[in-house]
Amino acid sequence: MAYAQFFMYSVYGTIGSGSNGQVLNSADDVRAVMQTHAQPGEHIRVTKWSWATNSQGKQYKKYSIMHSLVFLAFGSEGGKDGFYTADYWGGAKKNENGVYKYNAGNDQYRIKFWSFADFQKKYAGANCVISNCYETSEFASMTPGTPGTPASQKTRDIVLVLDSSGSMSGSRIQNTRTAAKKFVESLLGESSTTRIAVVTYASSVRTISELSNDIEALKTAIDGIGATGITNMYSGMDMADQILQNSTADKKAIVVMTDGEANSGTRGTASTRIIAEGDEIYFSNYNVALYDLAQDFVNNKGYTIYSFGFGLSNGSNAYKMMNYIASISPTGERYFWANPDVDSIVFTFDDIQSTITKKKSIVITIECPVLASVTLDGETLDKDNLTASFGKLNYTALGENDNKYVFTLSDSPDYDIQIKGIGEGVMNFTITYYEGDDSTFRKFVSVPITGSTTVTTSATDRRADFALYVDAGNDGQIEEGWVAGVDETVYAP
Repeated sequence: MAYAQFFMYSVYGTIGSGSNGQVLNSADDVRAVMQTHAQPGEHIRVTKWSWATNSQGKQYKKYSIMHSLVFLAFGSEGGKDGFYTADYWGGAKKNENGVYKYNAGNDQYRIKFWSFADFQKKYAGANCVISNCYETSEFASMTPGTPGTPASQKTRDIVLVLDSSGSMSGSRIQNTRTAAKKFVESLLGESSTTRIAVVTYASSVRTISELSNDIEALKTAIDGIGATGITNMYSGMDMADQILQNSTADKKAIVVMTDGEANSGTRGTASTRIIAEGDEIYFSNYNVALYDLAQDFVNNKGYTIYSFGFGLSNGSNAYKMMNYIASISPTGERYFWANPDVDSIVFTFDDIQSTITKKKSIVITIECPVLASVTLDGETLDKDNLTASFGKLNYTALGENDNKYVFTLSDSPDYDIQIKGIGEGVMNFTITYYEGDDSTFRKFVSVPITGSTTVTTSATDRRADFALYVDAGNDGQIEEGWVAGVDETVYAP
C-alpha cells in the first residue's frame, strides 16, 4: 500500500539524469544504468524497434516493445539483487470495437521485483531511457535534491483591479461586488497558498485591501465599493504593479475588468496606431499607454494578466483593448473574457477562477486536414458537439479541409481519441497535462495525412509515454507509430 501511494503521486519533473537511451545487452548493463541514474519515483521507458517498410515503400519504426514503469527502490529477493517497479502502461491493443486499450494485467500500482538478469532477459536488446521525474507527495519534500516546489505548495498573489467609474452605477456595480466576493471565496477556499489584493479605479485609484487571505475581511472591503467618476484604468494597473513588486510569491497575476475604454490617466506619447498580431488598431493615447504598460508587465515582469470586459461591443476598440492586454495561455488563446450580459458576471468570474487554479487537466491541440473527436463513457466531443460533462472543444475552420481543434478536458487516462484524414497534408498534435501551475507536454510535428488516414492513440495517462498509431489505408493495419515522452517533440519523416 505504501508503494501504491508513493507511485500515485509520481509526476514528470524537469531535472535529473539525461534521457539518452542505453541498450540492455547484459545484466551488468541493467545494473549499471539503474545504479547510475535511477532514483525513486523516476519513469523508466523501455522500447525496442526495428525499421520496416509499409505498402507505399516508406520506412518507419516498427515497435515490438513500448513499456513504461516507475522505479521504486533497490532490493533483493530469493538471493537475487535487483529493484522494485510499479507498472502503469504496458502498451495497448485494439479491442473488438477497434479502440486501443491497455493490455490486461498492466493495472497501475502493480508492484514487481526484477532481478537485473530477469529484466535483461525480458528486454534483451531493448533501449532503456530513465526520464526525469519527481514526487509531489510529502516524501519528496523530505528528499534531498527534489527539484522545485510542488505545484500544490506554490504561492500565488493576485490583484483584483475593478472598474468603479460612473458608468458602473446601478446593477453593474452591484453584480461586480457579488462576483468579486464569490471569486475571493472560491479561490481562497481552494488554495491556502494564495493571497488577493483589491484595487478600484475611477477618477482616482484606491487600494481597498492589501494582499490577504482573510476571506471575510476581503468581502467586507468589496462591499464598500461605489461607482462614480471617469475611467483611469492605467492608475489601477499601476497600483497593482506596486503591490506585486513587493511580493515574493512564486506566481503573480492581475485580474482587470472594465465596462469601457480608459478616458483618463497616463497618455502614450507614440502614435495611436498599434499593430498587434497583424491587427491594425487606432487607440486613444490613454489606451496606447495602457497597452504598453501591460506588455511590460507580461514580458518583463512575468505577471499573468486575466482581462474581462462586459457590455462591450464585439470588435470595438474597448473589446480589442481588453483582449490585447491579456496574457496568452499555453494553448495559444488569450486569458480574455467578454460578456455582454451584466447579470452573468458571476459566472465569468467563476471561469476566471477555474482558469487560475487549474487542477489536473488535459489540453489537446490538433491542426491539420482531419476530423477529430474525444469520447469518454459514451459522450463525445467533436465539431458538432462542443461541450460534454468532461470538457469542451474550441473548433476553428482554418480553410478548406484545414481545421484546428483545442480540447480542454478533465483529467482521465481513459479518453478515446479518434482522428480521420479528410485531405492531403500534415498533422501537428500536442497533448499538454496541467497540474496547478505546472505542465508537461508530448508533441508530434508533421505527421503525414491523406483522405484515407486514421490515427488512434494510447490512453491519456499523464504518467505514461504517449503514442500515435497511423493506419494509412484505413484497413486496420498500423503502418507507423510514434512515441513521445515527457516534454518531447517527435518530428515525423
